[in-house]
Amino acid sequence: MTFGLFLLLILLAILLFPTLRCLIKRLLCARRLTRFCRERGFLLHPAHRLWFFGHRRGEGCDCYIETPGEIFALKFFGVPHRRRTLIFTAHDTYCFRSFLTLMGLANFHFDGKPRPLPAYRFHLHDRDEWARKTPHHILLIHPIPVDIRRRASNGTEEILGAGDIVCGMEIQSLSRLLGRLEAAL
Repeated sequence: MTFGLFLLLILLAILLFPTLRCLIKRLLCARRLTRFCRERGFLLHPAHRLWFFGHRRGEGCDCYIETPGEIFALKFFGVPHRRRTLIFTAHDTYCFRSFLTLMGLANFHFDGKPRPLPAYRFHLHDRDEWARKTPHHILLIHPIPVDIRRRASNGTEEILGAGDIVCGMEIQSLSRLLGRLEAAL
């Protein structure tokens, strides 16, 4: 009985590892972001109670960072499996590419089911003082995958990086976002 329970716990830990990794990464991200804003004198405005657990399917913004001249509206977009490629398509959808290697000899990849990218709402004109500041719509990809790509209608793919625009949002990783906020001083 104890050996079966042990095997069940091992299997459960393996299955839940990506979710636990994402949870820990998000908690560390929230801690780093709040500490950074506090040290620089920026204001972090959560959009909802558990803002750091923002999900890619949720349509609302997760938090706002107010600097002296700019407003950064952040939407979290997490990729629990780090060895996957995130692909944005021309039809406002995204999918994940998984890789399979057989004994180091053959490499295969397959794309998952395309999912619609929600039209994220960034309410930046809720406060009067924000209307005078430069708005930025940021898609904060955290935890990040191994690769981010954009697929055009003809099937060609290009590699995306921090600062590239997808569906009217700027893609950022946490380290690039912090560097950009540092430059906002």
